[in-house]
Amino acid sequence: METEICEGVKKNKLTALLLCLFFGFLGVHRFYAGQGASGGIMLFLGGTFCLFFTLGSVVPFGMLAALIVWVLVDFVLVLCHKMQDATGREISN
Repeated sequence: METEICEGVKKNKLTALLLCLFFGFLGVHRFYAGQGASGGIMLFLGGTFCLFFTLGSVVPFGMLAALIVWVLVDFVLVLCHKMQDATGREISN
C-alpha cells in the first residue's frame, strides 16, 4: 500500500497581495500561505494594537511601527515572488 503525499493547493499571488494589503496587520496573508505561527504573531500584535486603540489607552507605537514594516516587507516579498507557502513553493500566478 502506497501513501500519497498531499502537496496542497497552489496559492495565488493576487489573493495574497490583496489579503496583505487589506488585512496584513492581522496576518491573514500568512494564514493563507499556511504559515500559522508567524500569522498568529501578527494577529496578536495587530489585535493588541486595535484593543489599545479602541479603549483609548496609550498605543504602543513601537509595536505598530514593527507591524507596519513587517507587512510592507511581506507585500514586497509576495510581489517579487519570494514568499513561500507552507510546502516551500513560491506564491505566484
